[in-house]
Amino acid sequence: MKATAIQIALLSIILLSFLALAPPTAKAQITTTKTVVFETTSYDTELYKTGTNYATVHDATSGTESTYTYLEIGQTYSSPNYEIYRTFLYFSTDSLPDNATLDNAILSIYIASDGSTSAEFNITIQSGAPTYPHIPIETTDYNYQYYSGDGGSFNTSEITTTGTYYNITLNSVGLGWINKSGYTKLCLRSSRDINNIAPTGYESVFIGSKEGGYPAKLYITYTATVWRYIFFGPYYEDGTACFTPVTVHIYSETQNPYTFTLDGDTETIDWVEPVTYITWNISDPTYNKTRVIYPDPTLSQQEIYIFVPNPDTPSYLYTFNVVDMVGVTDAYLETRINVNGTARTVERQKLDVVNEVPFWMMWSQRYQLRLTCNRGTAVWSFIALTDVEQTLLITPDLFNYTAYGRYLTVNATRLNSTCIQVRYYDPTERTTVIQVKIKHKTNTTTFTTDYTYSKITPTDETVLWNNADPETDYYVDIFANYYVASEDTYKVLTWNFTCPRLGATTNPWENLFTVLGTFPFNPSNLFGVLITLAVFAVFSYYTVDVAAFLAVLTAATLTYIGWLSISWTAITLAFTIAIFIALQHKKKRMEEI
Repeated sequence: MKATAIQIALLSIILLSFLALAPPTAKAQITTTKTVVFETTSYDTELYKTGTNYATVHDATSGTESTYTYLEIGQTYSSPNYEIYRTFLYFSTDSLPDNATLDNAILSIYIASDGSTSAEFNITIQSGAPTYPHIPIETTDYNYQYYSGDGGSFNTSEITTTGTYYNITLNSVGLGWINKSGYTKLCLRSSRDINNIAPTGYESVFIGSKEGGYPAKLYITYTATVWRYIFFGPYYEDGTACFTPVTVHIYSETQNPYTFTLDGDTETIDWVEPVTYITWNISDPTYNKTRVIYPDPTLSQQEIYIFVPNPDTPSYLYTFNVVDMVGVTDAYLETRINVNGTARTVERQKLDVVNEVPFWMMWSQRYQLRLTCNRGTAVWSFIALTDVEQTLLITPDLFNYTAYGRYLTVNATRLNSTCIQVRYYDPTERTTVIQVKIKHKTNTTTFTTDYTYSKITPTDETVLWNNADPETDYYVDIFANYYVASEDTYKVLTWNFTCPRLGATTNPWENLFTVLGTFPFNPSNLFGVLITLAVFAVFSYYTVDVAAFLAVLTAATLTYIGWLSISWTAITLAFTIAIFIALQHKKKRMEEI
């Protein structure tokens, strides 16, 4: 006995140590690096100033907006006048992810003409954000005091030909000016203008504009964590390709809706937050037959198959009134079809127990309805026929597995008198290790372990133990080191199952008092004893012999259903005593007569 207890303690310590040291293997959110291109908007423009005194021109607080389709940067002197040209670019960069890390950025400008004949200079990027320049430009935005810094520069001596784009790499200062929630506004000035050096001739360049057809471009490379959605289709429900393009719409909580056309090629969409729902029309645009999929917000990557009904089969809207008798949460109801031996989701609706859940279905098509929720998974088979209004009843017996979240399912069952099966299913791959322990009671407080099993990174595990004693009740403990995404941490989860001998019943009070510690008797018998005593007390008010007989009969019944652990030998003995009591009372009554 002592050796067995020591072995169990050592095994528990090893398990806990292993769980604590196990490396995280749960699927993390996807990290992606992307380069996106922004063109300057039609707000791009140039402000210039002309005058005979360079200081007056340079320090002026307002200028004149150019009407040319090319934008000039630099300074010129043609006696007796000085002119200074300052260009302003606007990029709508609010589509950058809020969680993006900006790795680098390049400003690409189209050099239409190079007029820097008297002196070369740097085309320097400056900023006056967030206020300057205004949108749209104001003449007072010419004021050089509004702009500062050096976000990157390009020397005009590097211009070897015109009519092409040249790049300016933004430095760390320039990267800091990129606005992820609005417009990125840049001011392009000559370095000689910045240094207040008067020109002696022509030292300017002309660059392309949005209006002129050669807009400046801002290439931004960033790294961000995203949710990835891979779209396939469109397909008909028989699995064949649909050659009619389908317009797909994506909606989420804070991002602007996004629309794309799916025409047979695979489309990968990286989204900076979980997509709330996806819609597409399955009919002529004049009819509003829209299918919906609510993706799982806990999965970082999902495959979405876009199905449309076969053109030669009518489709109708079927509604399901869900009656929840369990109190499920985080629940979704979906329609699935079998395509070439693989189950594919057609629609997926967020479960609303107040409103009916709608699905577009093809006439006479067989669908699988699948409910996923905090309690586990339940499925129904459904053929879409004339009854378009259905009722789904959610009861506890629908869920054959103990569940943690919508996907993790765990179960232990006794398949026959000598075999116990344990199932562990974690398709999200958030488990680092599991351990299974099968044991039986040697007395009311002590267990003996009969079998143990461990597995690292299990996803779909079936454990079979074929050495069970047909006359013994077994208890199965399952431990798992599991990543709980909502809490961003690993937890050791524990499940306990009872696998009684076949034909035996389970005492519902088996573990009721275990939280209170140990007892000198089996506490699960307490309710059965109280019921037996109550029967005896009630009927003894009338006659003791009948009370004794009914008490024994009650004890026998409770033993049969598993509420009492009394040997049948003891019950037979008690029944014999009850008979003797009855005979004694009968003899006494006859003597009294």
